Amino acid sequence: NALRTNHLFSSADDEQRERMLTKLVHLMKPAKVEPGEILIKQGEVGDAFYLVEKGKFEIYVTEEDGLEIQVGEAGPQDGVGEYALMYHTPRTATLKAVEPSVVWGLEAADFHDIRQKMAQWNVERFLQREKFLRKIPLFCKQCVLIAIFYSYNRH
Repeated sequence: NALRTNHLFSSADDEQRERMLTKLVHLMKPAKVEPGEILIKQGEVGDAFYLVEKGKFEIYVTEEDGLEIQVGEAGPQDGVGEYALMYHTPRTATLKAVEPSVVWGLEAADFHDIRQKMAQWNVERFLQREKFLRKIPLFCKQCVLIAIFYSYNRH
């Protein structure tokens, strides 16, 4: 259920989402994280996306003067680590487990593969709708575009 509701995969339609979820389940690997253990370290290269199944993590940012500030928490159903993968930047925060936790990790290459497939599916869906719009009279197009817009944004 956490994968179904994760914002990273929300642009896929129901059929695409189910295909993607099936693939993700086979690609993601579980890992136990003990209290005090660092899951993600600020400044390091992003090598995976994680989905928290259970447990709790505190999120810290280290400022230039070395002061470490807690900026949030992550818990069950939260996805973490995607920013570094999406934007090819170092990790922007440190995540430390505060209780026994279980995360599911998706390696960077698989993350990018899934995101690329989602983009391809969205283009295909757009092209299908575009073909449909060419076939209808001009005065109906505005109504259809509004319906498509609301349908797309409900996901």
